[in-house]
Amino acid sequence: MSTSTSINVSVYDDTSISVELKRSKRAKHMSLRADVYGICVVAPVNQSKESIHDFIHSRSQWLTRTYEYYSRIRQNIGGPVQKDTILHLGKRYRIRITKDMKQEYAIVSNNLHQITFHVKDKRTYKKFLRSWYLDQTKKILEERVPALSRRLSICYTKFSIKHLKSRWGSCSKEGKLSFSHLLSMLPLEVIDYIIVHELVHLVEFNHSKKFWQHVEFQVPHYKQYRKWLRNHTLLVRID
Repeated sequence: MSTSTSINVSVYDDTSISVELKRSKRAKHMSLRADVYGICVVAPVNQSKESIHDFIHSRSQWLTRTYEYYSRIRQNIGGPVQKDTILHLGKRYRIRITKDMKQEYAIVSNNLHQITFHVKDKRTYKKFLRSWYLDQTKKILEERVPALSRRLSICYTKFSIKHLKSRWGSCSKEGKLSFSHLLSMLPLEVIDYIIVHELVHLVEFNHSKKFWQHVEFQVPHYKQYRKWLRNHTLLVRID
């Protein structure tokens, strides 16, 4: 269990940075953490506020660098990111969790920019969330992979969906394709680029100039999609 509040810290040029303070029964020492959502300090329950402030100011250089780094990322993706939001087909949606003992399902509301997840146990809703993304990705790939394979006249043996941590997709010389289960977080045109990327590898098993020429011929705006992936990588995850 942990509780949280926020404190403001002044750094260079009188810039004020909001740092979330989390007190945790499990914490034995203070530590600073950061992601695209913000910066937080985790402290033991009985740690005094004075020592927490001293600890944060002793890490002022790290705090400044980290703040600037994530500020640039947020700027590239169009502004601040709320923790209670997720990506679906490239758009951000608020999450709403509802308890439902009969069945588990999700309702996507484009008008409200909200996805409501009906789950049997709110404490373990992320398990259903991962399963839901897997199902969404499977539906998309079952349609798009064969269609793009026919368009490119490139044959593959089979494709699978895996929990890839550092790649969107991969392929083998035997013609087997693998894709991330979180692919359905991305815009459809970006998903198509990733599929084309892996299919072209079955012809050019490298990243040579010839490979990128093949990709560009099929996806003229592929550089734009690669940029989207670079900018949004930190959001394509389930915390």
